[in-house]
Amino acid sequence: MQTKWSELGAQPSGSIRHRIYSAGQNLLNRLPAEEQFLKTVPKDTPKVELVFPSSLNPRLVRRRLRHLAHCGTVYHQRLMYGSIALLPFTVLLGILPLPNVVFFWNLFRSHAHWRAFQSSTRLKMLLTEGEAEPSTVAVKGPYKNSYRTVSSQNPSWALTPSKELDSLVKPGEVMTRAIQPSAVAAISKAFDLNSVEVMRWISRK
Repeated sequence: MQTKWSELGAQPSGSIRHRIYSAGQNLLNRLPAEEQFLKTVPKDTPKVELVFPSSLNPRLVRRRLRHLAHCGTVYHQRLMYGSIALLPFTVLLGILPLPNVVFFWNLFRSHAHWRAFQSSTRLKMLLTEGEAEPSTVAVKGPYKNSYRTVSSQNPSWALTPSKELDSLVKPGEVMTRAIQPSAVAAISKAFDLNSVEVMRWISRK
């Protein structure tokens, strides 16, 4: 499927096939950044770790992550079933003398929703396991000037406040989501993130 999509993009500019490719790219750019985040979480990961500015309240950070996991589970499960149900109908469009873009898009979205659903389910389970663990300890984190808060009984999750993030972004910018592009680029470089995806997530909020 990826090969066929690349072939559409290689068509001459202005052709019907290239216009279809451009329209598809516009749809891809509109996908929620939360979905991209969830798809990067392995469905069998044994632990979740979140790095955040030390100026933020760890409880609020964990609550936000738990909310993201819960909403992702409900949202992507519903759309996954809907996309799968539409597959037989979109196959019928193959009789047209054009690439069956609707079928391939629906197939792509079905797989994307499945991945996001699996990851959000795993993330929600890990965070729920930690709710019953009252005692925590602070240990040194993997990043410069950071430490992590983990459960002393079952470390299924770890919150890592980072002073390095505090030096890259101001607390007021975090709360108002008014982070400058230069700061986003620096953060993305320091923590191996996709700056384009980060900026897209900020702009959608």
